Amino acid sequence: MTPATVLLQTTPLERLEAVRQQFNRQGTGGDVVLTILGLLALVGVAIVLYRLQRRSRRPDIHHPRKLFTSLLHKLDLSPGERHLLRRMAADLKPTQPATLLLGEGVFHSQATHWLRSGRRARPDDAATVTKLAQRLFPRRHV
Repeated sequence: MTPATVLLQTTPLERLEAVRQQFNRQGTGGDVVLTILGLLALVGVAIVLYRLQRRSRRPDIHHPRKLFTSLLHKLDLSPGERHLLRRMAADLKPTQPATLLLGEGVFHSQATHWLRSGRRARPDDAATVTKLAQRLFPRRHV
């Protein structure tokens, strides 16, 4: 019986009998394989969609490095400036590297400490740090 025939049955008992017959008919092995492949394809699509959705989420604030990296990209810094800030954070080892970007005072004190004692600090970094501070914390005219 086809689905259209099932719907055209007149009594509920006949409809149930038609549904029962649909479930009792013998299928081929190919039907089972196709069903399993279809289910696997659905699971694969669901996994791909989940991963894409997860990537597009906001930065995870519970992972300090991810938050710091995300902030560096959002600030539209050059690759050299980002690299300098990463070196500074790697040497200073703050619990939350994003604290380097909280304010001008924090940045200057941390940068000064890093330039004096950081193992990755180079002599020419002082000029870059000054330019970076001016860019990150522009003076506001009151």
